[in-house]
This record gives sequence, C-alpha cells and structure tokens, in this order.
Amino acid sequence: MKLLIVSNNALELSDSNGRTLGKLVQGVDNSEKIQFCLRGNAISQELIDECYQISDKDVVKGITKRDIKATKLSCFCEYKNENNISKGRAFKRNALTMIIRELVWQMGMHKLEFLNIAEHFKPDIILYMLGDNAFMPYLVMRLADKTKAKIVVFTTEDYYFKNWDYMKQCERKSLIYRLFHLEYRKSIRKIFKKCSTIVTHTPYLADEYKNEFGVNSSCIMTSASENDITDVDPNGEIIYAGNLGLNRHLGLIQISEVLSNYDEKLVIYGNGEENIISQLKKHKNIEYRGMIGYKELQYKIKGAKLVVHTESFDPFFVKDSRAAFSTKIADSLSSGVPFLVYVPESINLADYLKKYKCAYVCTSVEDLDKIVKEALYDENSRKNIVDNAAKCVSLNHNEGKNARKMRQILEGLV
Repeated sequence: MKLLIVSNNALELSDSNGRTLGKLVQGVDNSEKIQFCLRGNAISQELIDECYQISDKDVVKGITKRDIKATKLSCFCEYKNENNISKGRAFKRNALTMIIRELVWQMGMHKLEFLNIAEHFKPDIILYMLGDNAFMPYLVMRLADKTKAKIVVFTTEDYYFKNWDYMKQCERKSLIYRLFHLEYRKSIRKIFKKCSTIVTHTPYLADEYKNEFGVNSSCIMTSASENDITDVDPNGEIIYAGNLGLNRHLGLIQISEVLSNYDEKLVIYGNGEENIISQLKKHKNIEYRGMIGYKELQYKIKGAKLVVHTESFDPFFVKDSRAAFSTKIADSLSSGVPFLVYVPESINLADYLKKYKCAYVCTSVEDLDKIVKEALYDENSRKNIVDNAAKCVSLNHNEGKNARKMRQILEGLV
C-alpha cells in the first residue's frame, strides 16, 4: 500500500498538527508514504522520510513561470522554536486575503511540480488533513484523478459548521466572509462525495460530519506514548504548555491568582502575541518561559506536580471552541502527572474528561479554588486521577493501537 499525505503542516514533532497526523500514520512504513504540505521547514524522520513543500509565496512567485517547484524538506530531530515550523504564510488571515489566496492557488495549481511527483509515486490512497481553505480539496481531487487513488479525509476541525467569522473572532458575517465560506463549504461537499471515508479525532466530530453528509466515519483520538507511572515530585512545577490565543490567557491568569493563595506559581510554555505575553508577565505568580522543543517539554511535564489546560469562557469562544480538543490533552493524560482543566461546561472536552474521571475538571470560577486545592494536596485524589488517566490513554490514545487502527482502515480500501 502506497500512501500520499496532503496537509497544511509538515510531519514534524514540534508542530502539533504535524505530530498528530504523523503519529496517526506511523503504522505505514516510511518507504510506503510521501507528503505534500504548505508549511514547514523540516520533517521528523521517525514520522516520514520524503516530504515536498510549496508555500503561498512559492505559488505567487511561480504564477508567471512554466512550473512551480517543490522544496524537498530535510529531516531534523527537533526544532527548539515552533515558530520555525510556520514557514510560508505570506498574508494576514481574514476573509479577503483568504479569497485572494484561493484565486492565486487556482491560477497556479496546474503548474505544480508535485503533480508529476505524485503521478510517478502512484499512491493507492491519498490521506488529506482538512484545513480551512477551498483549494486544497480541489488539489486532492485533481491528484486522485491523476493517480486513480482513493481519498481518505482526516479532520480535527469544524470550520464547515462555523456560521460566523472565526478569523475576526466575531458573530457578524461580512459579505466577503459569506463568499469565502460559501466557496469553502462547496469544496468540502465535493470532496466528501468523492472520498471513501473520513476519520476524526473525537466522537463528537465523527457524529457531526456523519449527520451532515451521511459519509462513513471513524474516530481515532489523538495519540500519546504510554508512560510508567512514578511518584510525582511534590516540589515540581505547575505547568501550562500550549497556544496562548483564543483568550486562553485570561483563564491562566485566574488560575495563577488562585495559586497565589497557596504560594505557588504557574509556569507557562507557549507562543502568543506580544500584548498577551506582556499581560501575563504583569502577574507575579506567572513565569512565562516562551517556546521550547517538544521532547524537552515532555521532560519538563514529567517532572511537574500539576499540568493545567484552559479554554476561554467568553460566549463567542465557547461557541467557537465547542469541538476543541487540544493536541496537548493526550500528552497531558499520559504524563503520569495530575491534570487540571479549567473550561466551559458546554464544550466537548469537559464531557470527555468527566466521563473517564481522568482530570480535575473545573467549569466555573466559583469552584476553582476548591478544585485547585484538591489537585495540589489530596494525595488519594491525585493518585486516582493519574490512574484513571493511564486507563484512558490505554483505551483511546495508545500510539501503537491507534496507528494499527488507521492502517487497517487504509488497507481495507485497497
């Protein structure tokens, strides 16, 4: 079985989307797969050997030329700064620039050198990780027609259902946004008619797409490595690791204020806009340490005494994040460290963690102090949370099991 992977991000451990997709296809030998992506400076050899990248900038520069060359990415074990992974975005994201981007790619699509590379590779299956652009589904369908390959769609997002301007983060939809979203939905309907099956990372999303399109769907949750449970360091740090966008910093500030009652501080690893970082640094119980590499972060988390995650309680973000299931959740559950989650009750993540009793789930600011205190000092409770998290990882997030499940789905189509 030969697999062509098409996605926005290169398969690289320090990139959350690249890591999620890469671990999913680890059951397919590197000699049997290649990737085409839009963004990335490097790939991780344990995930893939051969990856070709064409960025937005490459397409803009290549429109007037005979063909648009692809860059073959090199293998590196890890980038210490995830910002290096984000090569290729040539514009500020809004509905107007996204429409212009669509036009540019449609004009240049027939010139892509990768079309010939894919035809020579002769894939049996094209695995496409859904993004929020319309040109990629059209490119995938063109590749499928050219190579006679079957299409499998993998998605961790619900952009199709977002009837609001998620780029401007507001309810109001401009005419430009309506035009962009109309074309996006059109492309999704077309590729879903052509694909053999879809795979999602949560049961919630699997049901959403199945109900909307009536397509075959499977759920394979985000993978993580299982770790031996050891005694948690009582002097370890309290850590948040992840993106600081979507107003998550407000929840982190509230957590830090509660931690001050217990002479504890919150250590933050992640990236965000300068104004958000400056707000965090104003709080004495927050220590912002910026970005570190994925493997170094895993080492830090294993030495922590508590790992935390949060989502915004702002009404817009509550609706916008209803399907949110951060890529860091599985890693946190598998860390062997108690996990505290401060999120709105209505989002899918809260229900999932409560079902398996594998994290301290706080859904209101009124309960935050009580739950933080329990997460810090109730040893029996902490042990139960860690034990339940290990069971949850074994059941739903086991790296090897999930990779085998994905391979079985792909092989069943050949």
